[in-house]
Amino acid sequence: MNNPDKDIEDFWLTLKCCVVNFYKYCNLEIDINTMSSELNLLQKKRDYINIEYKINKFIMELINIMFVNIDKIHDNYYLYNARIILTNLNRWIKIREKKLFVKEDIETENNRFLLVKLFSNLLKTIEKKEYHKDIIVFFTLCRDTRNNDDYGFMIDFAIELKNASMLDTLDKVINVRTYINSRFNTKFFNNMSFIKIIKKISNK
Repeated sequence: MNNPDKDIEDFWLTLKCCVVNFYKYCNLEIDINTMSSELNLLQKKRDYINIEYKINKFIMELINIMFVNIDKIHDNYYLYNARIILTNLNRWIKIREKKLFVKEDIETENNRFLLVKLFSNLLKTIEKKEYHKDIIVFFTLCRDTRNNDDYGFMIDFAIELKNASMLDTLDKVINVRTYINSRFNTKFFNNMSFIKIIKKISNK
């Protein structure tokens, strides 16, 4: 019989292989073997809720480390590790969306997951060595997003960089077109793409 937590187990086996080098790069120690042993013990007890909580807590700390070290985005080795970690983080976000065992949102996760998605939206810009200073300031200021004022700042930054993907991401947590219409005195409809909206704003 398959384990009910097979998706989580497969995820952890992949993740643990990619985080050790990143921790070393950030001059941090990590005891991944102890963490794995603790998860194995919980699995034997069929304590799937605490498995999910424990991995999510680890993920929150990993995301925090990524953004505490955001000033290293000019370093190709940081970006190499970040790309691998982002792939795994996006896998975890999809697992959490299924609410397999922990049915409610876990504190701070939505804010952290939003930052991960925005970082993914900006990855091509970062790899082109563009707007590094601005991006560093952006993520430094956005670590503790709590209210609509913060979302407004994020939307303004996405428009400044002409990044429609960021607006698509933010539109899942706040009505971006409503904010833009108020901010720029426009009347964009909900079915207008953000690519077109950015072009029209830029031409005003």
